[in-house]
Amino acid sequence: MTLKNIFGGSIMLFIMYFVVGCDIGSNRKPSHVWHTADLANYKKVDWTPTQPIPLSPDTAVRAALTDLKDTYGTNIVWQIESITLKKSFSKPWLYSIQCKSNEERDYKMEFVRVLLSGEVWKQRPPEW
Repeated sequence: MTLKNIFGGSIMLFIMYFVVGCDIGSNRKPSHVWHTADLANYKKVDWTPTQPIPLSPDTAVRAALTDLKDTYGTNIVWQIESITLKKSFSKPWLYSIQCKSNEERDYKMEFVRVLLSGEVWKQRPPEW
């Protein structure tokens, strides 16, 4: 057996592991999603970026943290990873707030969407 055969085999094994390993779990469906139709249940706030923003980022973060506390309880300490103000297609402007838990054993990453009305756009099970 030559070094070339060992090296070539190792590369092939790595490629197979990478391709197969990346596919594992990719067919999993989310347990909860945001439904655009649910937006009709929330207060509509018309806003354009040339106007003063009706909801400050710190108020949106407080709403997100309150929602996470209601969902997971009070024992989890959350860190804010990012705050994004965005609008996608026909959806209203909203803050997408990425939060992660400080728990090493039960790590969680959550995205909370806060509408400019200050309401949290709740996720619910998908309708597959």
